[in-house]
Amino acid sequence: MKLEPFLVNQEFQDPVLMIPIPQRSDSVIFDLGYCFRLKVKDIQRISRIFISHTHIDHFAGFDHLLRMSVDLDKTIQVYGPPGIIRNVGGKLAGYTWNLKENIHLSFSVFEVHPDRILNAIFPGSDGFEMAAPPRRNSQAGGRSHLYRQGFSGEGRFSGTQDARAGLQD
Repeated sequence: MKLEPFLVNQEFQDPVLMIPIPQRSDSVIFDLGYCFRLKVKDIQRISRIFISHTHIDHFAGFDHLLRMSVDLDKTIQVYGPPGIIRNVGGKLAGYTWNLKENIHLSFSVFEVHPDRILNAIFPGSDGFEMAAPPRRNSQAGGRSHLYRQGFSGEGRFSGTQDARAGLQD
């Protein structure tokens, strides 16, 4: 499998690294700053998002991704540092979802801590309200795989190993 990652924005602009996965017809994205340069079809291929930290230049594009994906029937996985569940929940709560019975998009958010990974589901059919309190991801087992592969535990991913860790099912 030949991957061809590309930076969405120019140097010194909001970081967005996209990696199309041709065999699976989806894409992985690292950080989600300004992403209006992406075509709608490219945004709709995104299946996994890795957020290093939630400064505006790394997370502002979430709203655009949400808008371009809200009509899809899929679950988008979001991986990020402590607090990412609250941050994603806050963005989703910022909108009125009066037509929620027609929304089939969901977000599965994985909050990476040094000793555990918490998971929360935000189903669009429930107005993106958290389905249940965050729970420990049973696949993590002790120190998480992402942590062993390069997550510093200080709110930032620290290396390219993160890409390989997140692509494993």
